[in-house]
Amino acid sequence: MHNEELMKYWGPLPGLAEFFGERVNAMLQKIKTNKHLYDMDYTMLKQMTRYCRVISTQRHRTFKDSKLSTLATILEPESDKPFARQPLDDAQTAKFLRKRPNMNPQQYQMIGDYLHSINRHYRHHTAHPHPESALILPPAAKSIREFKDKRQTFSRYSSHTGNSAVQFKHKDNIKTGFISQILQIPLEGLVETFVFINPHIPLSAAEEVHSPYHMRPSLNSMLVNSQPSEEVLLVQPQHIITHLTCAKKPAGTYKNINKNTLAICWGLNRGRR
Repeated sequence: MHNEELMKYWGPLPGLAEFFGERVNAMLQKIKTNKHLYDMDYTMLKQMTRYCRVISTQRHRTFKDSKLSTLATILEPESDKPFARQPLDDAQTAKFLRKRPNMNPQQYQMIGDYLHSINRHYRHHTAHPHPESALILPPAAKSIREFKDKRQTFSRYSSHTGNSAVQFKHKDNIKTGFISQILQIPLEGLVETFVFINPHIPLSAAEEVHSPYHMRPSLNSMLVNSQPSEEVLLVQPQHIITHLTCAKKPAGTYKNINKNTLAICWGLNRGRR
């Protein structure tokens, strides 16, 4: 129990541990014991093992019986697993964009540049005349507070600070930051989601050597400036790796780091995305 180090680096532990413990308690309380308290340990182990096996089988869809496969789909629809893009016809696309506000010029330019970078050559909507069958990037977009991808919820910072802290890939680099805006646009009959992120600002080299995580890479943690950068990066849901856990640290928490910092940890990454 590394409580001393955990309290030193993360502060009071209940904020880190209680949520997960309460979830487990809720699961245990639902298990039927039939008042056989002397069999409690065996009952708990057996029921938890059964539960985990059922969930694992259900999610991997390893059924020989088609009826069981159908039941698993009803219990946990496929649309709740990987990120689901909605197919739209022309009428649905027009309805989707109706009364949606226009993106600001920076957002529109960033999405256009990103699409070009992945060989999807969309034209600016004002670049008249448009050739026949040209791909035109609509000026309007739907702004959403959050989206779900593989059973995880990602939110913009103004809606849910915790769900907005992410580790992500950007141009073959791995970065961290806060989601600032989420836009959805219908492109070629599918609603696509674009995520705008303000990356974290790392400490200076002189400050980094005094970070408690500097020589402990196995902790999957680091200190960054408390305020994210004003720079904006654009990614899509498939580029997000994992949520981050964050803890604010006031100036002076660590020797020779005289500024407010943020301790971030990407230990939630289980390699599932």
